[in-house]
Amino acid sequence: MTPKKIAEKTVERLIVIHRILVSQKANNIKFIYSHEIAKLSGLSAPQIRRDLMLVGYSGSPAKGYDVSKLKNTINTFLGFKKNKEAVLVGLGYLGRALLGYFNGQDSNIKFSMAFDINPERVNRIISGVNCYHIDEMGSRLSSSNINICVIAVPKQSAQEVAWTAVDNKIISILNFAPQHLRVPENVHVENLDLMTMLEKAAYYSME
Repeated sequence: MTPKKIAEKTVERLIVIHRILVSQKANNIKFIYSHEIAKLSGLSAPQIRRDLMLVGYSGSPAKGYDVSKLKNTINTFLGFKKNKEAVLVGLGYLGRALLGYFNGQDSNIKFSMAFDINPERVNRIISGVNCYHIDEMGSRLSSSNINICVIAVPKQSAQEVAWTAVDNKIISILNFAPQHLRVPENVHVENLDLMTMLEKAAYYSME
């Protein structure tokens, strides 16, 4: 089963659970109960048990879930591959922060190349990632197996970047630009408008 056949909220919860399992394994935790996952994730224990039944894994009443086996089961169910490659477009403050954050993280995703127009950023290695001029984006993507693109460019440049991406095998986009992207129906777009999110947080802070 592929992620596109699963409800988005279910995919999100499974990813949260997976990240918790990665952390627990790093801390040498062998087994974990659903109520412990619930406490760490903010989800409910019954919901966690339903989601894990969906992936076809059952825990032990005596020990809970085997952390390593459950992590691998979720990996397989979601189609995760180790070191799935992604490309980043935009090496401003946000883009460089993203590279810095992902560098060294225990994640299934890694940035294998990045693009920008600033001559001070291109033809350099930033946080272990080769950075090229945006003019090279099409040719480099077309000769790669990358199909995930993170867009962290100004609003006025986002659509052009998106078209270049989808014209060169990109089928999934994480968009940080405050701009609605027009893409083919087969391309998945996740929008993260940080300004809107911050203003929403400010709204709920009002007394």
